[in-house]
Amino acid sequence: MNSPYKLLLLLLLLSLTFVMFFYGVFSIKPSTSTNLVTVNLERIQLEEISRHNTEDNRLNSASKHPPPVWNPEYHFPIIYAVTPTYGRPTQIPELIRLSQTLMQVPQLHWIICEDSNTTSPQLQAFLHHLQLPYTFLLTPMPAKYRTNTKLVNKPKGVAARNAGIQWVRDFAKQGVLYFMDDDNTYDLRLFEEMRWTKRVSMWPVGLVTGLALSSPILRHGRFLGWYDGYLAGRKFAVDMAGFATNIEFLIKVGDVSMPYRAGGEEEGYLKSLHISYSDIEFKANDCTKIYVWHTRTSSPSKGSRMVMHSLYDTTNIRKLQADIVIEPPNEKNNNLSIYDRSVKETLQIK
Repeated sequence: MNSPYKLLLLLLLLSLTFVMFFYGVFSIKPSTSTNLVTVNLERIQLEEISRHNTEDNRLNSASKHPPPVWNPEYHFPIIYAVTPTYGRPTQIPELIRLSQTLMQVPQLHWIICEDSNTTSPQLQAFLHHLQLPYTFLLTPMPAKYRTNTKLVNKPKGVAARNAGIQWVRDFAKQGVLYFMDDDNTYDLRLFEEMRWTKRVSMWPVGLVTGLALSSPILRHGRFLGWYDGYLAGRKFAVDMAGFATNIEFLIKVGDVSMPYRAGGEEEGYLKSLHISYSDIEFKANDCTKIYVWHTRTSSPSKGSRMVMHSLYDTTNIRKLQADIVIEPPNEKNNNLSIYDRSVKETLQIK
């Protein structure tokens, strides 16, 4: 082929290549490309969040002693709230209600202690879905107290609180320890009041004893005594919900525990800290505000064994059965056929 033709062919090929390149570049839609990148980033972020949530849930479900969780965004002490609990019809509803309050409190680690040798499926399910840093401990009451028929008032919750004390000594090292019952009502301001406790802090508690109030008595900030329906000569006539302890101080003191003595748990614990009245920090605006109340959920009747009737098989009722406490069997209710008519009425079976 002659040189002019070769040159012409080369020019045509170069022109065609340039046109195709130009068309390709300027025909791309920038918005489409950007959207694809954004979607991919969101997917990656969601996968990362999901992975962390899965790991956290696995840690909470499988480990009884997860490490304390410190959020670097916050620069203030963490609160370790020890909650004794036990199996009963209102246990899960009350724990759910309390957890909704605690979810609003930053830098809080919940230590849940059950008075049992085993964990119920209902409590396991609650813990599985709990969106809080927590530790779960099985802390049954020692047999010598549980089986002692001579004890009219048993030392409930002492094993749980002592286990909580030991846990913070082993794992926390700093922060604030608070004994938090599962059936009380807590104002969020209470947690910010106790967070800065240097040794021991105290405040009023509402709906306690016949006086409906337990509180230190102050005049112009000076301690005068105790307003409490159960004085009994106690040096510290305070309710369990009415004080908190600095953990560094607790560890420094050394051998701190709560005695197995019904009615003397609070005083025994506070005495083991070797504090005087001058060591106490009075919170809640010089004990003029109530931020915690001893509320009580009335005990409901146990569920009828009618729920176990075979006509409820394959219905949602069979699944809901696991979430209620059912009355024990006896000569009358053990034969489920006695519920035939009632069950058919609920199912509108004619």
